[in-house]
Amino acid sequence: MKSKTKTRASRFAVPVATASLIAAGIIAPSTATAEDTYVYVVNQSTHMVAEVFAHNTDEGGAIVLWANYGGQSEQFKVEPQGDGWFGLVAKHSGKCLGRTLDTTKNTVLQQECSGLSSNPIGTRNLWRTQEIPKTASDCANPNQCFGGSRTVIQNQYGGGRFCLDADNGRAPNPPVQGARLQAWPCITKYSGWNAVNQDWQLVNVQDWGTGPHVH
Repeated sequence: MKSKTKTRASRFAVPVATASLIAAGIIAPSTATAEDTYVYVVNQSTHMVAEVFAHNTDEGGAIVLWANYGGQSEQFKVEPQGDGWFGLVAKHSGKCLGRTLDTTKNTVLQQECSGLSSNPIGTRNLWRTQEIPKTASDCANPNQCFGGSRTVIQNQYGGGRFCLDADNGRAPNPPVQGARLQAWPCITKYSGWNAVNQDWQLVNVQDWGTGPHVH
């Protein structure tokens, strides 16, 4: 069952460059341009997805890592904001996935999308994808080092130094179901000790096609 999920995720995932272009509004998604683009935010090490826990619609609802069952609290609308930045709006609540205003905490939560007057979404709720390529220094044997990359999702608040991360004291082992999502200093190497917590992919909801829609 796990391998089946992995195949679906890798087959239908929106490529990093394509996701960035869609988010920036440069190209249209492969589906009808008049429709909103909803995605699952998939952790590549577990193939679990970001979810607003327990379908909470309240301000400050927790965001956790959870198995994909097709619920609307796991689906986020991509809202392009320019320069590659985008908002992620929960389908069930209309609220944004964002970072808490308290800079002493790293919590990622569900909150109102309004922000700075110059930007209707607000920097705490803005994200963009960035590739971290594999290099020879990431391989035990540089002569047997093959290409690859990880995709991190940067948050604009704080200058883009923090990325979407699954809280995981077991790293480099993968995070577990129910792990809280947080903003954490972005990895700079493919082989970073906590890379499994920050490796994501945006997967088009209508292409994934797993699990019943419970809402």
